Amino acid sequence: MEKAMVVLGTHDLSRVEKTVKYIDKIFKHPSYKSDTRENNIMLLKLGGKDNWHFKGQPIQLPTSEKIINDKCSVAGWGFTESNKHTVNDLRVVDVCIINQDVCKKESSGLPANVICADKGLCKGDLGGPLVCNGTAVGVASFYKNEVCDGPNVYTDISKSLTWINKVLKK
Repeated sequence: MEKAMVVLGTHDLSRVEKTVKYIDKIFKHPSYKSDTRENNIMLLKLGGKDNWHFKGQPIQLPTSEKIINDKCSVAGWGFTESNKHTVNDLRVVDVCIINQDVCKKESSGLPANVICADKGLCKGDLGGPLVCNGTAVGVASFYKNEVCDGPNVYTDISKSLTWINKVLKK
């Protein structure tokens, strides 16, 4: 079986030879519920002791829980429209955070501990970051009715900080 891998520090998927890292271990959130997508977050331990050739700056994690009212952005290589195709160049789009009550009306069965945005996700983007003011505040979890027209739902990273810090200390 082929080992799973991630790509770091590139904007172009056609040029990833030095940026591929294999995943050594997966840490799934202990309270993850696949049926509701609650706590839909995991950490990956990457392998390799060689130089990473990472030219970018890591995205910072939040240090505490806070209400987000900022303009944010999402990035990914997923589909650009429903039923279309993926892209090789990383796409970034600005998004606006949606009030939870509005989001609940649009997405029935909304799990706890999520942030909603108006757009930005499509097939192939799940697991990517929701970034506000240089901080990763969410992880792309799902989008309405599996079509790419919002609202989009992100797992709120700040609600998992205790678990994240516990895993990082190991």
